[in-house]
Formats: sequence, C-alpha cells, structure tokens
Amino acid sequence: MAIATPLSVSGRWITDANANRVKLSGVNWAGAHQDAMTPGGLDYRHRNDIAAQIAEWGFNSVRFPFALQTVTAGAPVAVARVAANPDLAGSTPWQVYTACVQALTDAGLMVIPNCHLLYEGWCCWDRDGNGLWWNGNWPAARFAGDWLTVAGAFADNPLVIGYDLKNEPRKATIGGTVYTPSWGDGNPDTDFCQLYASTATAIQAVDGNALFFCEGLSYAADLTGTRTKLVAPAKGNCVVYSMHDYAWYHPAGQPAAVRAR
Repeated sequence: MAIATPLSVSGRWITDANANRVKLSGVNWAGAHQDAMTPGGLDYRHRNDIAAQIAEWGFNSVRFPFALQTVTAGAPVAVARVAANPDLAGSTPWQVYTACVQALTDAGLMVIPNCHLLYEGWCCWDRDGNGLWWNGNWPAARFAGDWLTVAGAFADNPLVIGYDLKNEPRKATIGGTVYTPSWGDGNPDTDFCQLYASTATAIQAVDGNALFFCEGLSYAADLTGTRTKLVAPAKGNCVVYSMHDYAWYHPAGQPAAVRAR
C-alpha cells in the first residue's frame, strides 16, 4: 500500500494522509555522527546503490543519525571516505549527509534524521558529555539553531517524515556537576519533556508537517513520565514516543519471549 504523506499521529498509531495506519520498518545508517562524520559505506558503494539495497530488502524507512557538529563542520570530508561517490569529493559532512538523504528518498524510503550526539564520536555512556542537549562547550541555543538548519534543508522533501530529536537521554557530568535528565519538572537544564516541546514548536515554523520522535529517559528506556506530562508542541498530533530495548536491559536468563514484550 502506498503511503501518502504527510504523516500524523492518531492515538497509538501513525497514520498517513488518507488515515491509513503506517508501520515503520526501518534500519539505522550510522557514520555521520562518528569521528569521520561520514555515513558508513560510501567508500565502497555509491549512495544510490546503498539506498536501493535497503529498499530491496523490504524496509520502508531509515533512521539517519548525525552529530550537531556534522551540520556545522566546514572542512571537507576525507576523500577516501567517499571513494565510491567521487562527486562528493570536497563536500562538507553536511553536504554529504544531505546528498545521502536525497538518495534514500529517491529510492522511495522515508527518512528520520536523528540527533545522535552534540559533537562527533562514539555513542553512548554517562561520561561522553552528550547525555543532554547542552554541555559546557555547547549552549542550548545551538541545539535549537542546528535543528532549524536541519528542518530547513528537508522541509520540502515529503519523505523526510520527521525528526528524532535527541538520542538516548542520560546523565552528563558538566563542570564537575552530574546532571540527571528529568521529565516535566520545568528544570531548564534537564527537562526533556520541555525541551522536546520547545524544539518541536520551533521546527514547526519551518516544517509544519513533521513528526517528532521523543525518546525516553535513561538511554531511551523510561517513558513513565508520560503518565503525567505529555510533550505538547504548538501543533498537535505529531509526537511519537520512542523507546530502545537491548538485551542488557533485562535480567540474565530472561526468556526471549518476555524480553520482546
């Protein structure tokens, strides 16, 4: 069944423009958030081939991580990193990223840009300085401003269906102080519910049709705060709550059938 964009949220479901339920069956394409700030595999295959392969496997969407540094870095990526995409030689990380988004959507795939880290590196742990949307070197305003750059780049592409605002909220040590993410308490330094709402509202001025994927606390494992406080951007019916599940979240020896629930 063809998916008619834009998408929206109706109760527990994501629905398309014709009110049909939409199931996202997707993969992550990593690399743009890591040290080289370049999506993996571009040294071996053309981006169009990678996109076509994902579609041929039967997936309909790609969660596409980036770091905020990816958006603003001015130096070109290493030529070796894009060896199979010679037209990208001399491009900045952001130019490479946007070219890959275009390749994915040209293949009919829906794309969800994901802010994985503030600065490039490996994710994730409590001491990487990336657990919040700010740290001692990255003011909160930069988070919002870079997201507006991202949304502005993709607002006219109907297959960029929404934005995964912050990967795996977790503790961060900043200036010797440990900050623990919170939900709905109004703390301007830690309240992710408030952060999601304000960021989504700002993006809606640029892209009014986007979904917003809001990850739970504790490495996206805890959404209990939604019992009392929901993310409420200016325009509604657009918030998708997101959780991550890993084997190490569960007691040793727990049956797979239980883990899957």
